[in-house]
Amino acid sequence: MTEDSRPKRDRNKRPGNPPTLTPPDATRSEQKESNRTGPLLILACGLLLVIAALLVLFLPLRQDDPTTAQQVEPQATRPVAPQPAPQPAPQPAPQKQAAANDDSAREIDQLMGAWLQKQAQAEAVNVSAWGGETYTEATALASECDRHLGEQQYLDARESCEEAISVLDDLMASKDMLFEEAVVAGLLALEESDPGAAAVHFQ
Repeated sequence: MTEDSRPKRDRNKRPGNPPTLTPPDATRSEQKESNRTGPLLILACGLLLVIAALLVLFLPLRQDDPTTAQQVEPQATRPVAPQPAPQPAPQPAPQKQAAANDDSAREIDQLMGAWLQKQAQAEAVNVSAWGGETYTEATALASECDRHLGEQQYLDARESCEEAISVLDDLMASKDMLFEEAVVAGLLALEESDPGAAAVHFQ
């Protein structure tokens, strides 16, 4: 077959544009991009739904209650009455009690000071040797006073201190009489030839 045997129509036809060739990777990348947009779109929609749900739940909580707002308005329009001048508040009971306790403690401290002074004067004349049970009682009362003061039992402390001072005062007032009695008893012991008993009385 020769060239002339070809149909005429094919001979007059000009060669057309060559077909566009696309590499196989190009179609795959387009498919990948379309595959990526789907999950991203779903994720974005889900995120928007979550935000909308949070707004629906928490926005009403943050807004003021309309009835509360209506109640506040009338109060704001009321005229404010002038407040009376502040009066000195009465002293609360605990402060009064504390002040009374301080006064009692000071008074008992003064009584203890008086007791210690009288005791020093009595010790100067050797009261422990001749005072006997009376002096022991006075010192026991003074110790009791000190204990009550430490426990903040002020009434008991005052009674003990006053009694201790009274007993010691009575003892010191009877010192001369006790001295005379001791001398008489010592002399009698010497007459009875009992030097031991005489020595005890003369101390």
